Amino acid sequence: MFVQHLGLPATMLGWDPGDYPMYHSTYDDYEWMSRFGDPSFKRHVAVTQVWGLVALSLAEEEVLPLDFRRYGEVLDRYVNEWKKELMGKEGREGGREGGWIWRRWRMASKD
Repeated sequence: MFVQHLGLPATMLGWDPGDYPMYHSTYDDYEWMSRFGDPSFKRHVAVTQVWGLVALSLAEEEVLPLDFRRYGEVLDRYVNEWKKELMGKEGREGGREGGWIWRRWRMASKD
């Protein structure tokens, strides 16, 4: 997800799909899950309960525990990396024409 770059906090909570071979396949449906994946739906219940506790905890906070300083540091790093790439400092060709952003922009502007 890229919402964290827009200043919107995001998280993902669930179990590791590594132990779930049908994840995002044709068989990823209720029938397969109820027969083989999680027949008693205990994992589903556990994840839902944890989400509920997280929601209750956040609802009780007077100030949400968000680390805006870290967010600013990460954005600063990305901006510096983009500047280098944009100006072609890391490209082999060097100069303004060397950055991939400029090449893509030139290709798009020719259409």
